[in-house]
Amino acid sequence: MILLKRISSVCALVGLMAGSAHANLLPSFNSFVNNGDGTYTYKYDVQLQNDAYVTSNLANTPAIVTVYDFTGLITSGIHAPVVTFAAAPSTTANWLVSIQPTGIAVHNQSPSDSAAPNVSFSYKGVDITVPQTPLFTFALSSPYDLGVSPFSYFSFSAQSTGTSGEPQGNTTDVKGPTRNQTPEPGSLAMLLSSGLGGSLLFIRRRKA
Repeated sequence: MILLKRISSVCALVGLMAGSAHANLLPSFNSFVNNGDGTYTYKYDVQLQNDAYVTSNLANTPAIVTVYDFTGLITSGIHAPVVTFAAAPSTTANWLVSIQPTGIAVHNQSPSDSAAPNVSFSYKGVDITVPQTPLFTFALSSPYDLGVSPFSYFSFSAQSTGTSGEPQGNTTDVKGPTRNQTPEPGSLAMLLSSGLGGSLLFIRRRKA
């Protein structure tokens, strides 16, 4: 089991390095907070690199960010996914949040995508053509703790437009809730109320 965890950690690190080499919308882990109610909130920053821009123009490549299979994702209520910050000329209202069992797929990227919920952020504002650090920050919550190293990693895929107008996609691994943690009793009710009872069952069966 320890060997498998180490292999998983090394693979995630290799994926992180490979994904970041040509990343145009680059994620980074910001912070982790214990909410005190059996849930934990994870914040991530997304940087816009200098070789890309974001647009909402469907004729080009609308900017989309998708986080795949975030363990125990709380989809509704006060801990639902949210954009907490966006740098001008973007605003938090310009990033629309959607939750779906698969996708939203981005250009030329095909990360592993199970039955666990994915969350996507789609840009609907004016074009942003200069680097932004961060472009925006988003928060996801789960009844699962961050745990200790080796951490669990999740695929983050992003779609942007190159400086010559060409579509671009990149996938990077980011750390998040640890799969082998057991939710506290109070957070189980929150999971069920948000419609994730089936996803929790899926996670448990996959470990067996």
